Amino acid sequence: MVKNEEGFKNARTLCSGFSFLFAPMKQLLRTQQPLATIAFIILLSLSHSANAQDNTLKGILPLQNNEVYYKQKFETPGLSKAEVFRRARRWWVLTYKSAKDVLQLSDENTGELIGKGYSFVDAPSEKKDMPISFIVHSTMTLDAADGGYVVTVSQIRLLNSWFAYPGTPIESYKRSPEKNLIRVLQGTDQKIKDTFASINKFVLTESL
Repeated sequence: MVKNEEGFKNARTLCSGFSFLFAPMKQLLRTQQPLATIAFIILLSLSHSANAQDNTLKGILPLQNNEVYYKQKFETPGLSKAEVFRRARRWWVLTYKSAKDVLQLSDENTGELIGKGYSFVDAPSEKKDMPISFIVHSTMTLDAADGGYVVTVSQIRLLNSWFAYPGTPIESYKRSPEKNLIRVLQGTDQKIKDTFASINKFVLTESL
């Protein structure tokens, strides 16, 4: 009996000697769930970040609901809603002169303008004297307010010529080789940004 008691004591002593190994294991088991949660949050954040970076067409044109969509807000300090609307409408008339350009809505009470217009674009190519020429057809909306307005451009279609009417939605537009498609998309992006700059300059200064 004495030998058995001594054996138990020795066993307890031996186990206590390895307590430095058991303690970290217990701690690890306790922290497994929080660690898994932290890892999940990190992976989720990386996924959202990647999706945000990929929310463009070929890394060039902004997408919303899988469609190319531009939206920008401008400030016009000191200008009333009526004056912003008047200047924006005049800019449209002076800029889009073709019979194919249509101002679909012009509501002075709400400050809304909606128009469909065509723009000619020459994108640079490998041969400087032979640019890539195409036509951009898009819908523009403008919402005027006191001290500012919001402009959007959407429903963009590309035409290689008038004979290609009504054109191809830019989201499914194809051009070979791939580098020429990239140049077309870059040219479209620059044209829309130039249009935004043009309308803002006119609303602020009444000069094109």
